[in-house]
Amino acid sequence: MIDGGALLHAVKWQQGATYADVVLQYLSYVKQHFGCPVTIVFDGYCSGPSVKDHEHLRRVAKKGTDVLFEPNKAVYRNQTEFLANKLNKKQCIEYLMSCFVDFGYSVLQAVDDADTLIVHTALQLAHNATCGSVTVVA
Repeated sequence: MIDGGALLHAVKWQQGATYADVVLQYLSYVKQHFGCPVTIVFDGYCSGPSVKDHEHLRRVAKKGTDVLFEPNKAVYRNQTEFLANKLNKKQCIEYLMSCFVDFGYSVLQAVDDADTLIVHTALQLAHNATCGSVTVVA
């Protein structure tokens, strides 16, 4: 089980790449480091109050501009600034999730913060697993 928020920052985007290329980087990273089966859990970005609001406000100082996220568009020049922008991050996660599903990975998205969903799902998987163990990467 992988914390999708941590995964977003684990892969360093190649400059000059497109967002479609970046997705391939994430797919390759997950396959190389974790294999299959894998469940990836992402934070949700609802419009209402969230337990992460304080953290989001802290990151605003590093926030990049809103970017129209299109697969064949070149990536924004600064990955950290791009991901600090809530709209950019939401679009990126939606695209990543659909691509992970297309490649056979299990993907979940929490209503807001993913931590509780990660723990709950890990416990469920461990209970149902024949080996009885689940590794959580966060």
